[in-house]
Amino acid sequence: MTDSVTIQIPGLPNRNVGPNVRHFYKAKNKYFQDEKLRFQDYLVAHQCQFDPLKESVELEFKFYPADKRKRDVDNLIACCKPWIDALQGFVIPDDSCQYLRSITARYEDRVSDAYTVITISWKD
Repeated sequence: MTDSVTIQIPGLPNRNVGPNVRHFYKAKNKYFQDEKLRFQDYLVAHQCQFDPLKESVELEFKFYPADKRKRDVDNLIACCKPWIDALQGFVIPDDSCQYLRSITARYEDRVSDAYTVITISWKD
C-alpha cells in the first residue's frame, strides 16, 4: 500500500535560487534559506512533521503557472532544491538517493493564480 501527502504552495519556486541566477553567494544563500523556511512552515501547517521515514520516498512536482511565459522544467526542478532540503528531519533522515528514490515534474496548464503541488509518497 502506498501512502502520500499532497501540499499546495502558492506561486512557483523562487527563481533566485536557481543555477542560472547571477547573484553574489550571500544574497543567493539568503534566498535559499528563506525558501527552505517557507516550505518548512508549510510542512508544519500540513502536519507533515512526524518521525522521519526509514524507507524511500518519491516526489512529484506539478507547476501551475499564471502566465504564458515559457519556462524550462529542469530549471524549475533546480529551484526546488530548498524545498527538497527542507524535507530532512520532517519526512526523511536525509535527501540522499537512499531515501529519495525519484523526482518527477510536470508543467501544467495556465491558471489564474500560480501554485505548485508537491506530492510525497512512500510505501507503507
